[in-house]
Amino acid sequence: MSDAPHTALQRLKIIECSKLVSFAGEGLAAPNLTHLEVGGCWKLGELPCDMKSLLPSLQSLEIYGCPNICRLPEGGLPPNLKSLEVGLRDLSWMSNLDALTHLTIHGYDCDNIKSYPEVGSLPHLPSLTTLKIC
Repeated sequence: MSDAPHTALQRLKIIECSKLVSFAGEGLAAPNLTHLEVGGCWKLGELPCDMKSLLPSLQSLEIYGCPNICRLPEGGLPPNLKSLEVGLRDLSWMSNLDALTHLTIHGYDCDNIKSYPEVGSLPHLPSLTTLKIC
């Protein structure tokens, strides 16, 4: 994909891209993207570092079947994110998600998870209405 912003793009699904190892260094600039789904990308090691500024309108993020993605980007997630569905090994990233209303944590990509966070220990998710741990 080019370096120019993809201003018309609203939904993006990246599914079963078995040879995808990483995103371009700059990531994907899509200021109006509201839904991103990444699944079955077995070699993908990480998401774009600067998702917060590259995808400012992102409201829904799904990550599954990507066992090499261990955590969400260090730069954080967009502040308008409302729905997050993940299967990640490192759950310490759950902070500053004030708009998040739906969180689903899948265990199928998480063989090394020894414990999930306690529901009462999630005060930094003030808008959360639905929590699924499966």
